Amino acid sequence: MLAERVEKVVAEWAAVEGWETAPACELARPAEEAHGDYATPLCLQMARVAKRSPRALAEELRERLLADPEISGLVDQIEVAGPGFLNFTLSGEAYSAVMSRMLDQGDDVAPAPRTLCRG
Repeated sequence: MLAERVEKVVAEWAAVEGWETAPACELARPAEEAHGDYATPLCLQMARVAKRSPRALAEELRERLLADPEISGLVDQIEVAGPGFLNFTLSGEAYSAVMSRMLDQGDDVAPAPRTLCRG
């Protein structure tokens, strides 16, 4: 859910900016719990293509992501960290939706991957 929406927002942003290529989006579980539920270094990777600082890109992408109604319903916060990382903290509603899907799947539930999306 979240990974697909983030990829869509990033693709739309890249098209608007005229960037011919954008790095693959990857949301991964951070090593430290204090960094949220998922994190991405996408803006660090985009800086070369965009010719802008990773932190400025992260600030702009954060605003674009929070403006998306589906994403804003899935997260409690998106934090810009360090030189340009984005840290996502999921909302209680997002956890409830995942738990409901898992219950519906019964014994067919597979372990969650550490990485949510790759381009």
